[in-house]
Amino acid sequence: MVESGKEVAFVKKWLCLALVALMLAPGLSQAGEQWFVDGKTSDRVLLREEPSGEAPSPGLFFTGTPVTVTGTGAGDYVKVQVGRSAGYMHRDYLSSDMDGYYSQFQSYQVAHPTSTWVHLRRGPHQSQESLGRYDNGTPVTLMGELSAGWSYVLVDGQEGYIMTDLLAPAPPEEPFDPGLAHTEIVGRTAEGAYIHAFSAENGQTLYFDAWEEKVYMVRMEVNFDGVPDLAFTQSRGASNTYYNLFVFLDGKYQPVQVNGMEYPLVNFGVDPERQLVVSHANNGNAGALHETRYFRWDGAELNLVLLSSVEDYVETTYGDNRHTETHFYDMYRLRVECYDSSEFSDFDCVYTSDEVMEMLADEEAALDAY
Repeated sequence: MVESGKEVAFVKKWLCLALVALMLAPGLSQAGEQWFVDGKTSDRVLLREEPSGEAPSPGLFFTGTPVTVTGTGAGDYVKVQVGRSAGYMHRDYLSSDMDGYYSQFQSYQVAHPTSTWVHLRRGPHQSQESLGRYDNGTPVTLMGELSAGWSYVLVDGQEGYIMTDLLAPAPPEEPFDPGLAHTEIVGRTAEGAYIHAFSAENGQTLYFDAWEEKVYMVRMEVNFDGVPDLAFTQSRGASNTYYNLFVFLDGKYQPVQVNGMEYPLVNFGVDPERQLVVSHANNGNAGALHETRYFRWDGAELNLVLLSSVEDYVETTYGDNRHTETHFYDMYRLRVECYDSSEFSDFDCVYTSDEVMEMLADEEAALDAY
């Protein structure tokens, strides 16, 4: 039978429209292909019962949720399957590029108000098969929420459904901070510093004060007996960090008494060769002004044995029952003083600001002579 020209024109027009629809709707030429919810500027997208933005929604799904395209829709809408839910989604909110965005899943946990566990169901109904029982507190990844009171979730790598009322937002995770000590603040000093309590691995509780609510801990061997000790930050500044020190002696941690310094150890380190503990404060001018103290152990006490300091040069004059101090900010005074050896000669010299490198070299030579 020969078709009329009118019928042929109608068929060609229908084919052209169908091809345009296939080109516009993502995945329609490959029904069954895996796509993903992509909310663009939003973290979730509504599923519609009909291909219209005015149609009722059976639920919403978060960016990153897998979606299977099952057929054509109407206009800009595509027929999809999300878990056990079927409906329509706007094509602008579907993507095949999983690497092009981050999933916006929500972190929840099992929280049954009258029981200690819940069922993970294959579908959003209590008659559906149970895929397992999960205790309260079990982490749950929330991928979608249905208007019928169920949530589409991922638990232990298995997708399913849990009643929304049996879930609760997971408590926020404390960001990992290397070296952060897990302490409890138990009070304040008269000066206003925080009193911290730290539970050591041997069951002992260590108490110390610090000017910050968060303190950092360094575990290192500081008294040269081969057993790790503990140091906690007392306060931190741009150039200096002060520490509270505990050494492990006679089966327990003991607070370190620092003799010969009015403040805690600062930027401390160790000198294993001479078995000394070093405290080095940066006092300005890119480190040209500084103070270095060397201590030797006596049990849980540190005794000052050597002091090296560089400070602004000051001249003092006396007369008429008064004295006058003149500060020279372009001149430095270097002093190296020994407290435990009569064989070491103290060093005291003044340098100009142009002689900083010479001053530092003289300081190093004096310390090496100790």
